[in-house]
Amino acid sequence: MKSKQLLILAGLWFMLLPGSMIQADPLPAGADDRIELSLRSSSAAEYKTTVSISSRKWKKWLSSMEQAGNLPQPAPAYSVLELAAPASNGTRQLYRVYSVESGAYLLELDSRTVYRTPEEMKTDIDRLRQELAARHFGKLLTWTEVDKLMPKGTVLSITDLETGLTFQGQRRAGSAHMDVQPLTKEDTAIMKTIYGGQWSWQRKAVLVKTPSGVVGASMHGMPHGGDGIPGNNFNGHFCIHFAGSITHGSAHSDPAHQAMAQKAAGQLEDYHKSLSPLDTVKLFLVAVNQKDRHLLELLLNTGAETGLAAEWLDDRVLNARPIGEPPAPFRIPEDALEAQFKTRVGISRKGARPQGIWFRWSLSRTTPAGAWFITDIQPEAVIRGN
Repeated sequence: MKSKQLLILAGLWFMLLPGSMIQADPLPAGADDRIELSLRSSSAAEYKTTVSISSRKWKKWLSSMEQAGNLPQPAPAYSVLELAAPASNGTRQLYRVYSVESGAYLLELDSRTVYRTPEEMKTDIDRLRQELAARHFGKLLTWTEVDKLMPKGTVLSITDLETGLTFQGQRRAGSAHMDVQPLTKEDTAIMKTIYGGQWSWQRKAVLVKTPSGVVGASMHGMPHGGDGIPGNNFNGHFCIHFAGSITHGSAHSDPAHQAMAQKAAGQLEDYHKSLSPLDTVKLFLVAVNQKDRHLLELLLNTGAETGLAAEWLDDRVLNARPIGEPPAPFRIPEDALEAQFKTRVGISRKGARPQGIWFRWSLSRTTPAGAWFITDIQPEAVIRGN
C-alpha cells in the first residue's frame, strides 16, 4: 500500500474515534462553518489529531477577538496547536494557538497578526488541548512494564509521530530494550520511507500499540546484528527503546532514545524541566547529532535564534559529543535563574580533522521550577586535533 493511501486511511480511522466531534449549540446547515483544532508534535509533523467544533459560542468568540500586537512572551513549542476557521471572504484561515498564563493568543499564519481570545475561549482551548494530547500521544510506561506487556515474539504496530506512517514489526530479542524486525518486505518499505529512503541511526519518536493501549517509544532505522525473518528485505534488526531502557552494549540509557520516548508520550516539557543545566547542554548536543531542528530550537527557546540553530545544524557538522565532565564541580543554587560553565566538546566536520573545543555555555530560566534554555554559546581555544 502506498504511503499516501496509508496516511488517508490513518486520518479516516482517527475521525471515527469517540470524541473526534465536539458539539454544542449546533450551527444551521449551510456554508462551511467548521472550526477545527489540531495537535501535532512539531511544526514539521504531518501526523495530527483533530477535533471538529460546531458551536455558536466559538463562532462568537472568534468574531470578538482583539488584535494584540505581539505575543506576550516566547512560547516553547513542545507541541503545536492550530485552529482552522471560516474567514469572512469564504476561505478558511489557519491560526497557531498559544495559551499562556496571561491568556490565549491566536497567530494568523498568513498575515502574522496576533489576536487575543476571550477568557472563556482560553478555558475551552486548554480543555480540548488536553483531550487531543491524550489521543495523539502514547502512555509513558517504563521498560520493566513494557517488557511484560510485549514478550519476545509479540507482533507490534509502530507509528512514526512525524509522518503518521504505520508498519508492523516483531520483537525478536532484547533484554534491556527491544530488538525488532519488520514483519514483511512491505513493512520494511514503509519503515524505509519514514527514514527518507535511507537507513539511519537517527532516533525517532514512535507510538507502539500494546494490549493495554498505545505507548510512547523511540526507534532508530539501521539494520544491524542478527536476522530471523526470511523474505522481509531487512538484513538484521533495529532497536526500540522505552522510558528507562538501556543499551545492550554500554548498559547505560541512550539520551537521544530517552528524549524521543518522552516526546512520543507527550512528556517532553516535563522531561525538559527535570534536566540540570549540564544535562540540557548534553541534550542540545544530542539534537545536533540527530539533526533534530525541533528539539534544538526548543532548547534555544526562540525562533529569533535560527541563525545559531542553523550553525549547529549545518550538514558539515558530522558529530558533536561531550568529552568528559566540566573541569571543576559546580553547583547551581535551587533558586538560580542563570547558569554559566565550560565543557569540552569533540566536533567532527566534513573535510576537517576532529577537534576538541572548549565552549562556554550560558543558560537561563524564568522561574526556579522552569526549564533551562541556552542563551549563548561561545567557543574558546582549540585544545587539540585528533
